[in-house]
Amino acid sequence: MLIVAIFSIFTTNVAYASNDASNDEIAVLGDFDSTEFSYIVVYPENFNARMKLPVVVWSNGTYVPPQSYEDIFSLLAQEGYIVVASTDSLLYDGSVVSGAIDFIIEQNDNPDSPLYRRVDTSRIGAAGHSLGGRSSINAAVKDDRIGVVASIAGSNIESERVELQIPALFFAGENDTVIAPQLWVEPMYDACRGPAVYVLLKNAGHGACFTDPELYAYYISNWFYTWLYEDQELKEIFVPNGNMSNDIRFADYKSKGFASEYVLPQKDSNASLNKSIIIASIILSVGIFASTLIVVLYKLKTRE
Repeated sequence: MLIVAIFSIFTTNVAYASNDASNDEIAVLGDFDSTEFSYIVVYPENFNARMKLPVVVWSNGTYVPPQSYEDIFSLLAQEGYIVVASTDSLLYDGSVVSGAIDFIIEQNDNPDSPLYRRVDTSRIGAAGHSLGGRSSINAAVKDDRIGVVASIAGSNIESERVELQIPALFFAGENDTVIAPQLWVEPMYDACRGPAVYVLLKNAGHGACFTDPELYAYYISNWFYTWLYEDQELKEIFVPNGNMSNDIRFADYKSKGFASEYVLPQKDSNASLNKSIIIASIILSVGIFASTLIVVLYKLKTRE
């Protein structure tokens, strides 16, 4: 079961609510309509109390409330992440992301918080959509507590692009008329200095993450885990000839900065057939040689 909690900050006080949801429900704690500065936190309730969980700090698109991304939040939480998002949808300088990190660390240190000692403060990633993608990138440049980032249809300007050095995953939509991939997302990928992957989703508009949250949650979850935990096996998802590059839902795929050591062998549907042809050719050649040798020996013997 997942708990969706809104922790509203009123000056120095934090309000908590108890969870009375059944195992089949997602509980919303707090008030989505609150005018106070607040955060939504989504996390798996039933996990080993001695185990700390990594964090995804989420940034929203312009004028998009965080509950619009609830499906992605829930899917990431099911994979073992604590997801924290501000209700802000206008700031893009990364300050809200850093504020959310401060907040989640405070919860980890607060004995009254349900997240007390459950947050792995050394494993934090930032992700966002549209303006939130821009905010996540800017935060990742400025805040060294962020170890990995993912941007969905982000809108970073040229001066913000070249500073990014941590692992970054970029999503773009083939039919996105709001953030044109060739003008915004692809140049961000080209300019960043760290390990990176860029994918272009077929027939996708600017809001594709609302209609296909599973795709985004799957790749973001594995991308973050790859780098936060240095998981070499999961890294194979993202290298050339890996799952992502072969995913037929993407019209384009690029990677740089990390994949050269981990390139998987090209899959060849005719490999077994080619192997059989080679073996058959060898057998045939041996047979011809043997037959020729027998004929030569027979002629030599008859001359004697």
